[in-house]
Amino acid sequence: MLHWIWLLWLRGGEIATLAICLWALWRGGTPERIGALIILVGWALTDLLSPPNQGPGPWSIVVDIAALIAFAWLALWSRRPWTYFAAACQLNGVFSHFAHKFTTFGLYSYATTIALWSGYGLIICLAGGMIARRRDKKQQLSTGQNEILRS
Repeated sequence: MLHWIWLLWLRGGEIATLAICLWALWRGGTPERIGALIILVGWALTDLLSPPNQGPGPWSIVVDIAALIAFAWLALWSRRPWTYFAAACQLNGVFSHFAHKFTTFGLYSYATTIALWSGYGLIICLAGGMIARRRDKKQQLSTGQNEILRS
């Protein structure tokens, strides 16, 4: 039973990440596209640099710190609310690396926490940004149409 839960957690996250990042690359504004690229590049580098079946390695920390810096820059540059939440999630992910190094935080707890903050947390923030962008575009279209009708 636990194997199926783990498989759902892992594969569900991969599918959700790909779907939301592709949506952001296709329909998002510049901040959403940059955010999707940060997530996808970080994901690819982590897979490439981490030792197989050993949990997050030392390069994962470097990649996550780079992603934190990128999301902090994106938040300051774009001023979109979702980017601040994404930077906070990534900060929690980085802190999780250090909690594991300096405490008795177990490997499974460590991997789950990293996946929660630096994985699911980031894609939820990006999805929230995409929903807000879509709502704003609808509002602009309806306001623009009303102005055309008034003139």
